[in-house]
Amino acid sequence: MTLLESLRYYADYLFHSQEYEKTGDIGEQHLYRELIALFGKKNIFRNLYLEKENGKTTEIDLLAIHSTGIYVFESKNYSGLIIGSTEERQWRQILGKKVYTFYNPILQNNMHIRALQGYLLEKYPNINYYSYIVFSIRCDLTEIETAQERTFVLKREFLKQNLTNILQSQEPILSEKEISTLSLFFKSKERPDETVRVQHNKNIQEALNRCPNCNGRLVVRYNKKTNQTFHGCENFPKCRYTKS
Repeated sequence: MTLLESLRYYADYLFHSQEYEKTGDIGEQHLYRELIALFGKKNIFRNLYLEKENGKTTEIDLLAIHSTGIYVFESKNYSGLIIGSTEERQWRQILGKKVYTFYNPILQNNMHIRALQGYLLEKYPNINYYSYIVFSIRCDLTEIETAQERTFVLKREFLKQNLTNILQSQEPILSEKEISTLSLFFKSKERPDETVRVQHNKNIQEALNRCPNCNGRLVVRYNKKTNQTFHGCENFPKCRYTKS
């Protein structure tokens, strides 16, 4: 293994270790700065918690409001090869010989938009919602397939040009007064009290593909004896949790 390969391997190890779970926040910070330049700080909202029909909450990483519509962003600060399509429930992240799975971010953002529509559809039936899944510049998205209107999966380096084209080509549908009213609503949903956040995180742990013993990611592994795949904790051999 060359020095460069060793450094890459170590970087990926750090990225996936529990000690670096806040890496996602770094991706959001980068994305936030990009959006400020395009929308202005007052039109961007972070970490919105919206109640769903089932009484649970959904969290929107970043949201921007503009005269052309509402832009919902899901930040994925991942590296490696990303494989997935619009309909697949689980996407895959490949790092060397390891395969990690994560919930389809398009479906995740669709859920965010449905939650928004639950609040806004009656009063604002003509709003256009734009869904953006933004990955880091360190990943490979050549295996991603998307087929959904106003939905974009891209690396952060291509975000500015894409958004600029959209903002310049779409007709305004929201007045300044409507934007101000909606901004007050979004502001009220930012950063709720600790009780809401704790319950939200608990719900996520139950829904996501996480190890119940140590909170590590579940990795797809192969059993040579049975010729079958299974999920095992990424922290093996320290953690030996598996599920078929």
